[in-house]
Amino acid sequence: DGLIVESHCTPDCALSDARQQVTPDVLHFILDKLVIREVSHSTDSLENLRRQIDEIDNGIIELLNKRMRISREIGQYKREHGMTIVQAKRYSEILDKRGAQGVLCGMANEFVRNIRLKKAHSLLASQELTVAEVCYAVGFSSPSYFTKCYKAYFGEIPTAVQSRADE
Repeated sequence: DGLIVESHCTPDCALSDARQQVTPDVLHFILDKLVIREVSHSTDSLENLRRQIDEIDNGIIELLNKRMRISREIGQYKREHGMTIVQAKRYSEILDKRGAQGVLCGMANEFVRNIRLKKAHSLLASQELTVAEVCYAVGFSSPSYFTKCYKAYFGEIPTAVQSRADE
């Protein structure tokens, strides 16, 4: 750790890059604001916490990879058996359970709602479901409230996405 500051009375006349230079007045200001902290404690506990986060992140990535593989298998099964890709009842059930689980774990309601809205956006763009079907599929119980939330988040009403997809 360290600090290097180049100072020159007239930075434009300095032999090194003038843009790197500060005047003595600026240097004095910097030094007045400089806080020198004593490193009297160990950062071992911080490093331990960081290692724990890294282990959790690695586990999440592995789980997401496994989930993606299973989702592809489900997609293949549906394709082979002529089933619709999105099954509103199942999707709504998943969102309700995971949303409740997220809230119980301390995730903000807004965070969970935004996940639902992002999924609604992709469902609307796919044009497989009506706005009302998407509304219910992602866990909203009122199409008007869904439209209000959607517009607040994306800046447009849900039907605008479907209209663009038609073009």
